[in-house]
Amino acid sequence: MDYVQFLKIDPSGAGKLAESLREIAIQAEENFSTPEAGNALVEKIMPLFHDAFSKDNAAFVGQVFFEAQRAIRRTHRHQKYIYEELDRLKADEDSENNQVRMVNLYRSIVSDMLDVYLSIIVACLKMIEGKFSSFLEANLSSSELTKYQFALKRLQHPEILKGYFPIIRNAASHVGTHSIDYEQEHIIFKKIGRSAKPEIKEVLKVGNGELMGYVHALIDLTTSIDVCMNIFGLDAVNFIVTERNIRCQYADKLASAEAFEAWRKRCEEFYLPVWADSGLDEAAKWDHFSGLFAKECRDRQLPAKQISFRKDEMLLIDVPKKEIDITSEQALVNRSVELIRYALMAEPLFHLRVSSYVIAEIGHNKEECLQAWIKGKDLKDYSLRKANLYDLLNDGNFFRNEENLNIYVDFKALDEISLKSFEPFRRGRNRD
Repeated sequence: MDYVQFLKIDPSGAGKLAESLREIAIQAEENFSTPEAGNALVEKIMPLFHDAFSKDNAAFVGQVFFEAQRAIRRTHRHQKYIYEELDRLKADEDSENNQVRMVNLYRSIVSDMLDVYLSIIVACLKMIEGKFSSFLEANLSSSELTKYQFALKRLQHPEILKGYFPIIRNAASHVGTHSIDYEQEHIIFKKIGRSAKPEIKEVLKVGNGELMGYVHALIDLTTSIDVCMNIFGLDAVNFIVTERNIRCQYADKLASAEAFEAWRKRCEEFYLPVWADSGLDEAAKWDHFSGLFAKECRDRQLPAKQISFRKDEMLLIDVPKKEIDITSEQALVNRSVELIRYALMAEPLFHLRVSSYVIAEIGHNKEECLQAWIKGKDLKDYSLRKANLYDLLNDGNFFRNEENLNIYVDFKALDEISLKSFEPFRRGRNRD
């Protein structure tokens, strides 16, 4: 199948994306039971992505597409195990334990893979209906059975879920409760009504080949959603890179350390020729990069007054004083973080000439003003994902009217907080 037909956001990019789309198709066919079965699912699922995107472009990309990828990444080790187990099962079809292995494989696919993929479908449907609140809610507020029932009622093509049978899933999770009987060519799954007088409420007799077919149907479904995610991602590249907020969300949620190293290298390759240009005097070079810095400040709504360079390789950035409650520790920390952001904007531009950065509030006489002094090496580590904002707060120097604020970060408490948070937490320096 030619996946070019699914490019709806930026069809003009089809020529540049053709090779990448072919690679997606080749990889998908390794997991599809048949190319026809898999591509039929892709045809039915792609419109769901496009319809949800059309409701709210930015919300779909930032809150569904990015968050879904984060959730899927958490399953990768389990997926690897599932595919390896499927290969072992195919290679040893005559094993006396094959029925048990098929049942366990089905259970693993549902709990470790299908659950989050159902969340993606549910999130799309909720966005289309105008009822979407967050991917976290779509993913964690309901069981996979509830998600299945929600999707079944709303999907234009509910047959995409044909491999999922709640009775098999439930029985496979409670083998010791009379839920499963094995026969030579069949497996009997039972739904048990639990009470003081338990009863068998439902029975499903499934042939060995049928169960294997359901396994393949579920893998076809998850693989086809992966394909749709990849196609949509390629189609939305220009939207992501041109929208600052979306671009920043991508950096925070998905970009790898390798991606940031590549970004850093591109910046250096772009800025170095200007600094090394013998046809420009030093003043012209500083004017050029000062202009770039001023634009960055305007784009981020962080006003700056002026910058100046000292011979000890220190860059001074003067910024307007911001009125805060100076008796509040949290307000002081929040403003210190804002001062750090000035240095983070400046470092990629000036690091070839500068080794440290001072950001100073400029106010009227006797006003309480804050200052920050941050080493260039710490800022570079931040840009390469080797440090985070908490590291910069802890390791930088912050002052009020040139008196040290002694900002200290309790990293042990921070680690405990991060373990209880669903939000992405950017790891920093190893402080063990």
